[in-house]
Amino acid sequence: MPRADRVPQPANSPDWSAFKVAMLSDASYQRVSTVAENQLSVGRLETFFSIQGGDLAIAVKLWELMISSVPDSMQPVADEAAVWAAIADKNDMPITFDSIGLLKVRDAS
Repeated sequence: MPRADRVPQPANSPDWSAFKVAMLSDASYQRVSTVAENQLSVGRLETFFSIQGGDLAIAVKLWELMISSVPDSMQPVADEAAVWAAIADKNDMPITFDSIGLLKVRDAS
C-alpha cells in the first residue's frame, strides 16, 4: 500500500465565486469599473466571472477593453494590480494581473 505522503494530491481548483466577491468588493476595482467608458465590456466581464470561466482569452480581451476605456488619471497603479494578483492567487485562479493592471493567463507550467 502506498504511503500517504506519496499519494498525489489533486490540484486546487479555482474558486470563481470567492474571486468575484473579492474583486467586486475591492475599492480599486470598483473605481476602475465605474469610471470605464466601455460599460458593456464591464458587464460582460462580470458575467464571464459569474459563469465561472470559459475561454480565458475572452476575459483577457474584455479586461483590456475595460482598462483601455478608463481615463488616464484613473488608470490602475502597480499597488492596485498587486492586490488583484493576490486575490487571484488566494483563490487559485488561472489568471493574474501584471504591474499595469492588465489581466494575464497564468503559465500552465
